Amino acid sequence: MVNKFTVFSAKSLTAFCIFIAVTAFTVPAHRFYLGLTEIRVSTSKKTMDVSCKLFTDDLEEVLLKKYGKKTDLATSTKDKATQALLNKYINENFKINVGGKLQVLSFVGYEVETDATWCYLETVPFNSKGTINIYNTLLYDYLPEQSNMINFYWDDQDKSAKITNPDKMVEITF
Repeated sequence: MVNKFTVFSAKSLTAFCIFIAVTAFTVPAHRFYLGLTEIRVSTSKKTMDVSCKLFTDDLEEVLLKKYGKKTDLATSTKDKATQALLNKYINENFKINVGGKLQVLSFVGYEVETDATWCYLETVPFNSKGTINIYNTLLYDYLPEQSNMINFYWDDQDKSAKITNPDKMVEITF
């Protein structure tokens, strides 16, 4: 014979376990704040291509807070005003200096994946040599926990670095 107290306790315990299981693993949109930048130099083509991958919601939020412009990146990939705003933000927060020469990065466009946005820039023609200094504060003004991974490919050589807010600069030599 099962008494009501035991049945009630079992139901309560089951409900409590389900509640804990559901809420314990419920997280915000993402728990880590990491950007990825890939820089590819082709000396034979005389090009430097830059791709920056950032969480879309964070990027939209920083554009709103910094410039007062609400954007929906997923629906405005062809919108010139949105492209200009992204270009402005990236060029204020990301710079490459090669051999003492600041590179002029031209915004090519962007695309949205499931929860991340890729922004594309290039320097053509690219003729520099020497030590590479990369200044990267993308999303720092919005997320104090932000880290940025940088993968640099110079022809067939590659190097990687990680910077975490408040660090802003990384130096790469080949």
